[in-house]
Amino acid sequence: MVIYKIIDFFPKLLVIFPKLTPIFPRIFDHFPKLFKVFTKLASSSWQDFFNINRINI
Repeated sequence: MVIYKIIDFFPKLLVIFPKLTPIFPRIFDHFPKLFKVFTKLASSSWQDFFNINRINI
């Protein structure tokens, strides 16, 4: 059910995204790079977070 709702919502995102792109053209051009950086930051920050928790415990 959840997957079906995501698939159903996807066309709406495709309609919304072109309307947003003129406002943030550079952001969308660099989105793959930003996504890679974000995933690296997220993974490293989660590792740090868990390491800090281990130290505190």
